[in-house]
Amino acid sequence: MALLHHYSESGAMSIQVDSRYLQVLFEGHGLSCDVVDGWVLPEGRRPAIRAEWYPNRNGFSGVFNVRVLMPDGVEFQEACSGMGTGDEGIDNGFVKSTENAFHVLLAALWRRDQDEQVHRGARYARRRLHGVSGPFRGARQGALSAGDAGSHR
Repeated sequence: MALLHHYSESGAMSIQVDSRYLQVLFEGHGLSCDVVDGWVLPEGRRPAIRAEWYPNRNGFSGVFNVRVLMPDGVEFQEACSGMGTGDEGIDNGFVKSTENAFHVLLAALWRRDQDEQVHRGARYARRRLHGVSGPFRGARQGALSAGDAGSHR
């Protein structure tokens, strides 16, 4: 499989994570997906999601970066650290991302909730806001292993 290397505006090299792994996560939660130019579109429309790996220059870690493209074109990112080099680091960052940010994004953007999540409503400047947090897991509780995650490039 060909790896796509990109350089950010700061000059940092990134490796695009194979979108099929994100697609499998969404399909596991009952959302069919299309993939267009590396973006995974749950239910065939935005918000879209993709992931990239930024290896640190220290050679021992990196950042697993999840990008979300909203229907109005606004993009935001969620970053999780990963320990290890190459596939090991990508696997570690992917696992951390799925254990932490993925389920919050899934609930907030695609309305797929889990029992452990906490929902809060609030009013701010005449706007109704909805917040989602969790699920909360300990380092060993319910964690995926790197073997479960597989190779993500």
